[in-house]
Amino acid sequence: MITQTDVNNDIRMLAESIEDSKRPLISPLQALKLSMLLPLSCAAVYAIAVTWTIYSFVPHIDHFDNMTTLTGEYGGVLAASALALFFSLMIGISLYGPALVYLSLSKEVRDKSLIIGQFKKIIRKLTVLFLFCNITVAVVSLEVPWVLVLSPLAIFVPFLIMQGVISAEMARYGIGPVLGKLTKLARKI
Repeated sequence: MITQTDVNNDIRMLAESIEDSKRPLISPLQALKLSMLLPLSCAAVYAIAVTWTIYSFVPHIDHFDNMTTLTGEYGGVLAASALALFFSLMIGISLYGPALVYLSLSKEVRDKSLIIGQFKKIIRKLTVLFLFCNITVAVVSLEVPWVLVLSPLAIFVPFLIMQGVISAEMARYGIGPVLGKLTKLARKI
């Protein structure tokens, strides 16, 4: 059981680690990789599904005796997939700040921190939900390509759920304002 004293000591340790002037600077590229890993993994799954849809498309004669085209038949699917890619990029960009803060902490501090340990457990579970939703939509779309119009929702809704759960946990531990200060400190680096 974690007490408020444990949380306060943990926050103090995190703040001291961020303010330590002797620690090496982190690579912005490393933070970008961490922030983009999950959203771009989902985008890659959708890219495979769209590629399959394009590959397996066979033009046919419609009810008006016109030859169908890929964009005529699946224009909405392609537009939704482009929107899903855009959402993936925006989510990755929004996760860049937290990734900077996380990587600004030394590995020893990250491993010792109770709060970071709790958040890692929560984020792992939510990542499984995020991936499950997106992979399910992509796999179903292999048989029914129109399901790909759900891809922007499958990217965005689990992310909103993830953000809500994480915000609730931050409020539970009372670390919201402290995390804001840590983010500002990390961005100065």
